[in-house]
Amino acid sequence: MELLDLFDDSDLFDNNPKKTIDPIKLDKLFEEIPAASSSSSAPGAENSNKDALVAQPEEPLLGMHMEEDPEFMPDIQNVVAFFHLCCEIDIKTANFRLRNAEYNPRNKNALIIRLRLPKCTAIVYSGGKCSVTGPQSLEDAEYAGKKITKMMQKLGYKEARFTNFQVESIVAKADAGFPIRLEQLTYEHKAQATYEPELFAGCVYRMNDPKCSFLIFVTGKMVISGTRNMEELEAALRNIFTIVSRFNT
Repeated sequence: MELLDLFDDSDLFDNNPKKTIDPIKLDKLFEEIPAASSSSSAPGAENSNKDALVAQPEEPLLGMHMEEDPEFMPDIQNVVAFFHLCCEIDIKTANFRLRNAEYNPRNKNALIIRLRLPKCTAIVYSGGKCSVTGPQSLEDAEYAGKKITKMMQKLGYKEARFTNFQVESIVAKADAGFPIRLEQLTYEHKAQATYEPELFAGCVYRMNDPKCSFLIFVTGKMVISGTRNMEELEAALRNIFTIVSRFNT
């Protein structure tokens, strides 16, 4: 059976895969880095500065650290999301008519679609349930789901709708900026932390509120998984920084 070109190459593939760094955008990026403010040296400003420091409330440690070290900001690496098409899909027919699809019932009884923009993998089941894995932002995950829905509509499933979108897990990485004593961390948090240096170099820390998991290394780098939105991710980083800051070597 011949393949049907249902989509333009610009919709699924890059016309110019060789990308170069734009020096103008790079200069703008460096201009956005905040410069350190110079302190006032006036004779009568010393007392006023002391009063202002006393009156100002103390900022959270995480907020101060994020401003000083941008690396501690969460860097999303993967988003796993689910949605439903509200209709049944003939997987075999869709596999024949899509050039970027793969179907192998011996491995998985579902249609695997690989997108280039955004770069991710979608799995479509015959019942209409779909999953998206690989995008590096929540917006890209939602856009990929809408793109899959549009593909199904062009295949003839006019009743296909993008519904029940929900994020299952966000995987991100961060850097505390200082070494961490993992043995002491595990000793004082036996219920949440697990550390076996003979088997793996990282410490697994399971947080209850918000419910997520951390993989913490002695260098201060960590991987976070299990959060479902940015609010939970930022709250988890705020809590873990308060904990690991006590074990700074």
